[in-house]
Amino acid sequence: MPLDNNATVSFCFTGLGLICINKNNGKLQVGLLDCPDHRHELVVDIQAISQTPEHELVSELVSHQLGFDRNLSIEVVNPAQPGITKYQNGNNQFNRRDNQTDPRDYRWIVDLEGPAFRNQPIAFPPLIKDPISIKPVITISDGILYTQQRTSSHFFALPTEEAANSQAFNQNSPGYLGPVAFKIGFDVVCEDKPESGILFKNDSDGGTLLELRKGPVGKKYMITVMNECDFQGDVSGASDFTLYYKAVSYPDQGVFDLKRVALADPAGGGNNPAVMTPEIVCEFGFLSQFAGFEL
Repeated sequence: MPLDNNATVSFCFTGLGLICINKNNGKLQVGLLDCPDHRHELVVDIQAISQTPEHELVSELVSHQLGFDRNLSIEVVNPAQPGITKYQNGNNQFNRRDNQTDPRDYRWIVDLEGPAFRNQPIAFPPLIKDPISIKPVITISDGILYTQQRTSSHFFALPTEEAANSQAFNQNSPGYLGPVAFKIGFDVVCEDKPESGILFKNDSDGGTLLELRKGPVGKKYMITVMNECDFQGDVSGASDFTLYYKAVSYPDQGVFDLKRVALADPAGGGNNPAVMTPEIVCEFGFLSQFAGFEL
């Protein structure tokens, strides 16, 4: 569901990818993890939504020839609020242990450079030998970033050697994350003009690849970008979250894994015991310290 019902375009990102706000130009960048040998497939679905004279909503699939073997820029035409905003509820403090915290707050997105990961900045590029990389990178000029949907499960971030040897945790552990963002939302609100909308552009030559405009009937668009794993086999050992460390690296730290856990007694307070469940973890990450992807 969009954060703003007046959004002209609502994006939903799921799967493996890294989000940052470029510190040089202030734009949002979404880097998708390219895993040719790890069962991930990139799928982009675009739906145009309009209203009939009888006030019924009609959804229509938008065909496109967007090539995701290259970086893309999305330019917003007539943004109602220029620039990038990170949604936070100003009425309360963000607390991962508090179910009253606004579920749409962007900070539910796992921050790979945050406290649970020892506040260590990541580094690029990684070892050239590994085929896993961050591509494509999608850059968006204007809009608001938020959590569209959280996981029902709780998570811990642990260095892989600890994750392999640990069988139980509690909510006071340093790496406790609680529920995390499963679907990342990004809303673009444009002025109420027919020419308002977004333009997909090729980063290499700046040519326009696709135009999505409101038009005279005030169309809206839902764009879903999925980079998920459909593997249903053995999920023992490290999760797919560790694939991030094939594309990025920490100068002074090792590899972290995200462990999905089930709290044994939800009414037990801060010392709840928790046990790991062996499930694949494909969640987006946020880079709070990173300066931005170089294109």
